[in-house]
Amino acid sequence: MKKYLELKNRGNKNNLTMKQFNNVKGFSLIEVAIALALLALFFGGMLGIFERGAIASRKTQERTVAHSLARAVFEQYASWSALDALSVAPGVTNGIYPPTASTINNITYTPSLTIADGPIVPTQLKQLSLTIAWSAGTFTISTLKADY
Repeated sequence: MKKYLELKNRGNKNNLTMKQFNNVKGFSLIEVAIALALLALFFGGMLGIFERGAIASRKTQERTVAHSLARAVFEQYASWSALDALSVAPGVTNGIYPPTASTINNITYTPSLTIADGPIVPTQLKQLSLTIAWSAGTFTISTLKADY
């Protein structure tokens, strides 16, 4: 390209001869192929970064939904009488209770509520542990509930 500009600027601006024009060199096929290969590698790497970002975003969304469901289940059993209604025997009894599973965005989230005695006075303090499981993972959250 440089040689073309030099020839063009010699004073014979409009009348380049065929011989002069043939001496002007462009990019060879190998140079173009190498440039395309480098571009493909660059854009392939960028595509991998975007793919990983999309996967991380999906996992975060699933975990956020699980956390919201856990909060909703704890809200459902916020009162002692709601916990008492779970068991057949009178009073809040220890055990594992499966609340209703939910399907959101074609993913089924299955909660499991575990009621156990609290660290002190077992009849008035219970530990509630809620585990939400879905195809890609689990989420567990715990709290203490008192009968006051």
